[in-house]
Amino acid sequence: MNNKRGFSPVYIVLAIVAVVFISGVGYVVYSSNKDVKTEISTTPDDSSLSVPPINNSNDLNTVNGSLDGADIDGSLNSTQIEKDLNSML
Repeated sequence: MNNKRGFSPVYIVLAIVAVVFISGVGYVVYSSNKDVKTEISTTPDDSSLSVPPINNSNDLNTVNGSLDGADIDGSLNSTQIEKDLNSML
């Protein structure tokens, strides 16, 4: 009795079902992530930010002067940073 050909189609069907299932899950995840990225990039919440356009070099020099005059380190407490660094070492 030579009955060895019946088990191979079962493996083929299982492989096809697995590929279809994984493809379906991948498509659902991809499409849901694609919608989230589109939402985030198209709806910025910068309504309170008004930046005038820079049209010439005079505008650029004005902005450069404003940035140079900004006191970025005014509220910086270097003693706390030193303590944190020393505690990590």
